[in-house]
Amino acid sequence: MNITIHENLREYRKNKGNTQEALAGHLGISVQAVSKWERGEGFPDITLLPHIALYYDVSVDDLLGVGKIQIEQKAEAFAQKSDVLQRKGDFDGNLALWREAAELLPNHHVVLYGMMAALFLKNQAADDPNAYAAELIATAERLWQEATLPRHRHEVVHLMCRTYNRLGEPEKALEYVRHAPLIHVTQDYLLAQILKGEEAVTHIQESLSTFTDYMYKQINIYVQQGDFSTAERRKAHQYCLKIFEALFADGDYGFYCTHVATVYRSLARCDALDKNTDGTLQMLTRAAEYAIRFLTQKGFRHTSFLQNRLSLEDGFHGYPTSDDGENECDELLQLMRQSEFDFCREETAFRAIEQDVAKHANGE
Repeated sequence: MNITIHENLREYRKNKGNTQEALAGHLGISVQAVSKWERGEGFPDITLLPHIALYYDVSVDDLLGVGKIQIEQKAEAFAQKSDVLQRKGDFDGNLALWREAAELLPNHHVVLYGMMAALFLKNQAADDPNAYAAELIATAERLWQEATLPRHRHEVVHLMCRTYNRLGEPEKALEYVRHAPLIHVTQDYLLAQILKGEEAVTHIQESLSTFTDYMYKQINIYVQQGDFSTAERRKAHQYCLKIFEALFADGDYGFYCTHVATVYRSLARCDALDKNTDGTLQMLTRAAEYAIRFLTQKGFRHTSFLQNRLSLEDGFHGYPTSDDGENECDELLQLMRQSEFDFCREETAFRAIEQDVAKHANGE
């Protein structure tokens, strides 16, 4: 256990607005002794602890930092339970968990962060964009004002941009966007310049997968927002596929199997619009392969040259890949039921793909 009495003594003294001399006089000891305690060069005699705690109107546990450690452990336990619930796609259970945490630790930033994220997931899953929005925004604004960790403030920016955009209030979304860092001053970029040796290699591998994810999402938005022909859309999706193939040269996509499945799904739609039966069935087959692989694969270490310091965690079965809790197999089934695929719906291969995918869909 890490005793933080020297830090706490300084904090309590400053909060009370008194001096080292005042505490020393109250205890009947030398100022030099108090000064050494605050520098972490020694500890008060155990018989003095109750007197110091009474002087600052705190408990001995608080003085020693034990209470703070226990609080941090409780907050971390909630965060670990939340991760399990999110992997299962249990957004209701996740929100209930953070409501429980808020009752116990109403002012803890980890709890505020967890509550904000849980409300965001519920808001995104709801048909009504106003569902949970008021509570979400209030929680985010409080975290924005109180947070001491940059990552908490950055996540407020991220979630508020998406929330206000969904609410049809882009002006408010832009207010938060202006607080986001530029790409060349992010942690990922700057740490790559500073770290050395194996630590740098691992960090850069993690950054490369993040950047690939960024490129994939940007290209998807590019295609959605632009007035492109089917041929141009196909070219953009094929470019996404090449990006993933370059990073995961051994085909060890791991978590990104879900993105690869989405790319093949988009390519299948392009072929369907062209009434290309062979191409459509081929792309659907690949989409199904990676959608199912994402949900059934176990943990492993990547082997590709640009990713071989990283590993895939266990526990992705049932993991939602969209904001409404559906997984990639659900998304593929919805696509296959659209009218664009009527021309090949009676094909034996089409029916086989549909049946195989349905076995792994959350909604089936």
